[in-house]
Amino acid sequence: MNRQIGSLFAAACVAAWASASLAQQIPTRAQLNTILGGNQILEDFESFNVASGSAVNLNVFVLDSTTIANSQGPGLVEPCARYVDPSSVQLQWNGANYFSLPTKTLMGNGSIPMFEIEYPAPGVHAMGVDVYGFAGFGYSGAVAFFDVNGGFLGSFPITVPGGNAPVFVGWQHNAPVGIGKVQIRGSNGWTWSPIVDDHGYGRTGGSLRVTGVCPGPITVSWAGATPSRPMRILFCNTTGNCVVPTGPCQGTQLGLGPCGGVISVFTGNTGALGSGNLNANAGPAACLRWLQMIVVEPPNNCPACSTTNVAQIP
Repeated sequence: MNRQIGSLFAAACVAAWASASLAQQIPTRAQLNTILGGNQILEDFESFNVASGSAVNLNVFVLDSTTIANSQGPGLVEPCARYVDPSSVQLQWNGANYFSLPTKTLMGNGSIPMFEIEYPAPGVHAMGVDVYGFAGFGYSGAVAFFDVNGGFLGSFPITVPGGNAPVFVGWQHNAPVGIGKVQIRGSNGWTWSPIVDDHGYGRTGGSLRVTGVCPGPITVSWAGATPSRPMRILFCNTTGNCVVPTGPCQGTQLGLGPCGGVISVFTGNTGALGSGNLNANAGPAACLRWLQMIVVEPPNNCPACSTTNVAQIP
């Protein structure tokens, strides 16, 4: 994946677009999937061993990928997020069919009706989660979102019917300093929190587009990437789901594939604004083929790398 193919196109890169912060509600899971693409991490809360129709108190009030709870773990949940009972008492893992819940789920079972999701700095660009209530215990609540510095981003009310009908809750904050905390509040006076399942989250990696006519001069443009980070433009004859096998981005899933057909055609930097243009001369072998940008995120970022959408050379 590190090979440069000058015969496909010769290029020059300049910083270009201005990037804008976007903070708003994501109304559907389909929209979340579109925003994050292959950058999405999905936690379905199916890893913990709990019998159908029952529930287990974990005896911990913070859960992440390193946690051992009731002699199970680590690796109970995906990395780059942690789940918190803000009353500092305990979390509870519910089995499928517990009070009509259709799958395994997670909740706080402490002393206040609130559940928190936290993301390590620099945070995530988008997240979404299904929120449940027990059968017979529907409620009205609210969700609030904060950046990694504690700054308030926004909130909205939710009404959860209870039983097997979830309510999707999502938010987007497309900025270098991303979402750092989500608070999901239930009904006043309850000692248990809202219940969560199928949590998707991640950083977008920015957007990529290609204009021009192939063969001939084309412009590859990107925006919304993390500023001033190493990046590569990758080329492949087909779309696919190659998982990067080695290097700093090992384990990152691409929208190109198979892996043997993915090659690097440009190495550079995302630019001071996380945006730029690549002016190229595309040869016939590049026409109607596919490009994607992969970005190495800052040290200790989770995940280590992000990707743009896949763009077709016209």
